[in-house]
Amino acid sequence: MFSCTEDVWLTKCLGVRTWQLQLGTAGLDTTAREGLVKQWQENGNDFYFAKIDTLNVSVVAQLTDVGFCVVDVNVLMQWQADERQSADNEKANITGVRLLQASDAPSVIVMAQETFRYSRFHLDPNLDNTDADQVKSAWMQNYVTGQYGEAVLVAEQAGKVVGFLAVNKKVEDSAEVFVIDLVGVVTSHQGQGIGEKLVQAFIRQYKGENRMLRVGTQIANIPSIRLYEKCGFRLQGSQYVLHRHANAAVSI
Repeated sequence: MFSCTEDVWLTKCLGVRTWQLQLGTAGLDTTAREGLVKQWQENGNDFYFAKIDTLNVSVVAQLTDVGFCVVDVNVLMQWQADERQSADNEKANITGVRLLQASDAPSVIVMAQETFRYSRFHLDPNLDNTDADQVKSAWMQNYVTGQYGEAVLVAEQAGKVVGFLAVNKKVEDSAEVFVIDLVGVVTSHQGQGIGEKLVQAFIRQYKGENRMLRVGTQIANIPSIRLYEKCGFRLQGSQYVLHRHANAAVSI
């Protein structure tokens, strides 16, 4: 069995109807394959994506046979709330980090449009970087207007916002889960420890009993992985991310 759910928000951002493919335990069996091929024949201009656990290599092979391409491996990391990491966080310098103010919104949105290189949209050779930048800009627009997310932290230097961290929240088995959704630092200030300040401020703000702190990033984004590991996050899981564009070839 399979299901395709339209991602209305991405459809609006990319200007092409966008669907997330979800497969059952059987993977892409004959029935699912025939159903997908029929749907693609009827909607040849649509864009599809799927996220598959990295243990399910056979499913990835099935999807590449019908025109999907691996564009990313997403890694999920969780903060280890041990005594050493808690002590390191309490000692961390987070001077200049505060909550977003309404006047920060324009600069944060522009920063989101200009600072990302490793997202699955930027890594996809079949997508223009302008479209990829628009996805991040629109994503941040939802945060600053209060349509999505929990909060936004910003880093300020000399009265100028030079970095941001967007926080999302969900509940799992009665536990609160706070997620680093987006982190961006203006290009001219990268490599100065601003990202670390933002991450440590996030930890200090949201750590607590019956709470989990998580972040997802791309396996290609080595600088971010190193940063999160330094701040106490450890690998928890991983997924292949696959895209399928219009009129991709289907292996017979």
